[in-house]
Amino acid sequence: MKKTIKGIITVILLLIVSILTYFVVANVVATKNNTISSFFGYSISYVPTESMEPTISKGSTIMFKKCDIKDANAGDIIVYKNTEHNIYVIHRIYQEVEDNKFIMKGDNNLTYDTYSNGDTYYVTSDNYIGKYVKTVSAFSINSTLSRSVIFVLALLTTAFIFLSEGLTIFKTIKSNKNENRQELNDKEKEELKKELLEELKKEMADKDEDK
Repeated sequence: MKKTIKGIITVILLLIVSILTYFVVANVVATKNNTISSFFGYSISYVPTESMEPTISKGSTIMFKKCDIKDANAGDIIVYKNTEHNIYVIHRIYQEVEDNKFIMKGDNNLTYDTYSNGDTYYVTSDNYIGKYVKTVSAFSINSTLSRSVIFVLALLTTAFIFLSEGLTIFKTIKSNKNENRQELNDKEKEELKKELLEELKKEMADKDEDK
């Protein structure tokens, strides 16, 4: 039983590491192709400017979730693709002018997002990507290479956490088994004591009858 449980945990951990490795490779390829990879709907990207400070610092690595634009509301921080410059932008929804049509603005910017000619840049379902979830690191990022390295380190850290949790679970199961065995031994001892007492009482009763 012990070997079976250990084998199951090992298989699960190997599967998790394999998935994370695939995600790392997919992200590196996506970074080079200026696209975004996702893992169960979640993606990791970086913030190259100070436009969202102090909420999100320049160089931070952020996590966001790809979801329908209908789930976005004024005040939410979202990721969208600026098709004019072919870049991804993480800004806050400043105003909803129509259903699922937003004006964007960085927290640290004085004006909302515009085209190069000054016209308002709107976010719609065509260029909307997803909603900001949280900042996962605040490392300074200066190049595509360093972004990939930081991403790999973040996923390897996650894999290490999974491995540690797996070992903890295994140790807990093992400890519980030992406790159960100890409890079983204690019960057996109690039952044996009861049997001995019963036999002793019976012998005493038999002697009293003989007298």
